[in-house]
Amino acid sequence: MEFGPRSLGGRSILADPTLPGMKDKINAEVKHRELFRPFAPSVAAEDVSKFFDFSGESPFMLMVCDVLPDKQALLPAITHVDGTARLQTVSATSSRRYYGLIKEFEKLSGIPVILNTSFNIMDQPIIESPLNAIRCFFSTGLDVLVMGDFIVEKAPMAVGETPVVLPASPQRAPASFVTVSGANRSDAQLDTIS
Repeated sequence: MEFGPRSLGGRSILADPTLPGMKDKINAEVKHRELFRPFAPSVAAEDVSKFFDFSGESPFMLMVCDVLPDKQALLPAITHVDGTARLQTVSATSSRRYYGLIKEFEKLSGIPVILNTSFNIMDQPIIESPLNAIRCFFSTGLDVLVMGDFIVEKAPMAVGETPVVLPASPQRAPASFVTVSGANRSDAQLDTIS
């Protein structure tokens, strides 16, 4: 499990940064905070200079840089009103699984950038267990929850039904989703959810 001041892809809310309404959707339906608040981009390290006025690495999301002017309209959900973004670069060596997700998203969209914010809601700490993740997921407007090799999707359910847990697969990536890695599965007893 990562630690520090930022969400780095392990306990994160991830979304498509190209959707114009995505920032407002996450702020209103998930984070429950002011609509002006920006979100950060995670970008494949080798592609950073194609989208941002930045060269080098920023693996801990501590650097603010300009989004290139010709890319700002392409990345509305991560571009702040002043044209900047708080950048995270991701490489295969720093986070193999998260890097792979970014590259799969690039295959689907042509964009090796993902919106990334901490998996929590306003005034709450970042989630720390599968049980925290499930509670947050079902109490917000998130579409899908990914924990390790499991995917939980919301679907209309009759009273008394339980959610369905499906094996993870890159082909099932939705517009907005959550990943949780490094968590102890026994905390939530995932086998009882399916």
